Amino acid sequence: MYIEGLFRDPAGWALQCAIVIFSICCHEWAHARAALAFGDDTAARTGHLSLNPLRQMGWMSLAMLAVCGLAWGQVPVDERQMRGKWAGELVAAAGPGMNLVLWMAFCAAFRVAWNLQAGPAWLNGLYEGAIVNFALALLNLIPMPPLDGGRVFAPWLGRHRAGLQGGTGLVLVIVLVFCSRYLFTLAGHVTNWVLRLG
Repeated sequence: MYIEGLFRDPAGWALQCAIVIFSICCHEWAHARAALAFGDDTAARTGHLSLNPLRQMGWMSLAMLAVCGLAWGQVPVDERQMRGKWAGELVAAAGPGMNLVLWMAFCAAFRVAWNLQAGPAWLNGLYEGAIVNFALALLNLIPMPPLDGGRVFAPWLGRHRAGLQGGTGLVLVIVLVFCSRYLFTLAGHVTNWVLRLG
């Protein structure tokens, strides 16, 4: 179980948890900020223009991260208040978009640290940050509600969206249990290619 890492490598476990928490909070903040830009202040009024993990994730998500390595966040939005034809899709895309921005930032910081011959702790942290954010972007873009991709690609899913939503619980469990490892592996390969690490 994930929490065993706390006893095997406390520093590594804490680093991974911190990166995931930071990345999810930034992801949710991006949703809240985009919603406000399109006229919906629901998230802003409920305190989600914040990087506070208790607000963006909650105790249950934080506990699940510590024990199982799984975590989530959620920002309330009201599309009826949004202005613009594609507002809903753009607000949904803001979260994965933020993860891609963070991925690029972590990659750039890694290259700078590498050139400056920084210590392994710095390099490992920046590398982990890049991989986590690319994997989160991939995961959230899966076109299935309630993941962001279910809303981003809603216009193209059409009548299939209702069917996907009906099986959401079981399918999400399958995705998280069986596919997360492959998403992280893919994220690692892409990041290694970008960083020219072989």
